[in-house]
Amino acid sequence: MATKEAEIDDLRISKKENIQLGTVKQIVIDADSLVDVYLHTDQEGRGINGVIVQGKDVSPETLHEVALHIAFAKPSALSREEVPTEDIEKERESALGVTKAEGKPEAAWEKIVEGRVSKWLSERVLLEQGMFGEKETVAQKIGSGTITNFVQAYIGE
Repeated sequence: MATKEAEIDDLRISKKENIQLGTVKQIVIDADSLVDVYLHTDQEGRGINGVIVQGKDVSPETLHEVALHIAFAKPSALSREEVPTEDIEKERESALGVTKAEGKPEAAWEKIVEGRVSKWLSERVLLEQGMFGEKETVAQKIGSGTITNFVQAYIGE
């Protein structure tokens, strides 16, 4: 970032905007992978949400649909294993508090909490999300193919 600070300062001055560098991500593309890139723009043509998705044994059309879905759903992880343990534990504590407040029987707490945490994870994990909010998940859509990586950057991130 330090190497780009002068350029960012020039942009701040020329555009008269509070421009900041957000999250920086790098994706390494495997030689035998297929890649799709999607840029969602606003009415002025300014890119506001960009996605790069890498897959194997997935048709170009399906990979593009997955890229569109990522832009729509903003998943934070490819799989459950990528979700930080501390985030899961915070959600588990929150779900337990809600479950207790609802007056659910103590014997059912563990099962209810696990169900809520699982639902929370499925909303954040790309492969478990329903394509465009529908029942068919991304994993079902790609069939025997795989999504190996994705990155997303959007204004405000």
